[in-house]
Amino acid sequence: MLSPGVPPEEKEMEAQKLHRLEEELDHLKPLVKEADEAFQETQKSAQIASAKLRDARLALKELGAANSKVERAMRQLEEAEKDANKDDSSEKRKLSMSIRSNTENWLKYLSSAADLFDETLKTSAALAGVKMSSEGVESKIRLLK
Repeated sequence: MLSPGVPPEEKEMEAQKLHRLEEELDHLKPLVKEADEAFQETQKSAQIASAKLRDARLALKELGAANSKVERAMRQLEEAEKDANKDDSSEKRKLSMSIRSNTENWLKYLSSAADLFDETLKTSAALAGVKMSSEGVESKIRLLK
């Protein structure tokens, strides 16, 4: 473009082309910056959701353990009820109170575990949404390039 012998019209066309490209670049820079900020925010959200998902999986594992304990307690309850039918009334009353107390405690624990399971499902859904958003941002960045 600056070499000797190049016609001035060609130099002017190249200068205009360069100017148009610089304007287009100036127009795209804020869009790329905005997309990058959105991507960073989405990435932070995905990390948070991932941590919640990890916690939810742990809670789900604990729920499984709690369920097996509840099943074992139910078997013990059945055995205790059978034994209670054999004993006298005062022994029955003591065993019934103990069984009732244990059963109530296990039901509270199971209810808490069910709530954690619901939170696990909600977190999984949120993570899926974040990942879908992240892919949308990456697609937009590719289109802008």
